[in-house]
Amino acid sequence: MKRSLYSLLIAAAAVVPAGSSAQAPQAAGAAAATHAPPLLKVAFVVTEKFNLLDVAGPWAVFGAARRPKEGGRWEEGDHLYEGYLISDTTGPIHAMGGATVTPAYTFADAPKPDIIVVGAQTGNPPEMYDWLQKMHAEGRTILTVCIGAIKLARLGILDGLPATTHHDYIDEYEKEFPKVTWVRGRRYVRSSESVFTSGGHGMSGIDLALHVVDLRMGRAIAQGTADYLEHHGEEWKQDDKATAGR
Repeated sequence: MKRSLYSLLIAAAAVVPAGSSAQAPQAAGAAAATHAPPLLKVAFVVTEKFNLLDVAGPWAVFGAARRPKEGGRWEEGDHLYEGYLISDTTGPIHAMGGATVTPAYTFADAPKPDIIVVGAQTGNPPEMYDWLQKMHAEGRTILTVCIGAIKLARLGILDGLPATTHHDYIDEYEKEFPKVTWVRGRRYVRSSESVFTSGGHGMSGIDLALHVVDLRMGRAIAQGTADYLEHHGEEWKQDDKATAGR
C-alpha cells in the first residue's frame, strides 16, 4: 500500500480539538483510543442450505476494512466492523455443498446490528421473517445477495421499489412479485434508503459490501480494502441507482 494512501486516511480520520496542539503525544494517543468509535455490527443471516460465498464474500470485505496506521501494514489498522452469524438456532447450520457453521446468536438474543446481510438460502424459519420485518422498521441497513432478495420480497419490503437478484430468477420473480421493479444487468441496486439488493452469488455481494464501505467510510478506505483483498474490479464504484427502463 502506498504511503500516500495512508497519509490521506490518517488525515481524514484525525479530528484535533481546538487548543490541543500542546497535548503530549502519549496523552493524545490515549484520548484517541478512549474516544474510538464502536465497531459497526454486521449480522449475517444463515439458515439451512445457505450459499457459503454469499456470506464469505461480504464477510471478507467488512473484516478487511480498516482505519490504517501511518507506516504500518493494512492489517495492522483498526477494525471498523464486527461480523457475526445469526439464525433460528445456535446448532449446526449446513451450507450448500456440505460446509457446516455454528451461529453465535439466534434472532431472539442477537445484538442489534447496524448492517444485515441476507444471502441465498432455502431455510424459511418464521423467526427470520419476524426479525427482518422488525429490523427494517427500525431503519437498519439490509443488504441482499443473489436470491436473498426473495426474503424481503415476501415481506413486501420491496413493493414499489427497484431491486435486483440472480439473473436466472428475474423472469420467475417478475411473475411472483409483480409489485417489485426487477432490474437486469446491474451489479447492485439501492432499493431504498436502507435496503440494497445485489446480483448473483458472492461476487456481486463483494462489490455491494465494498460499495457500502465506500458510502460509510469514504473512497480511500474502500479502495484500500479492495487493494488489500486484491480485488481489481471496478463494479463496486458504480452508481447504486437503477437505470430507468431496465
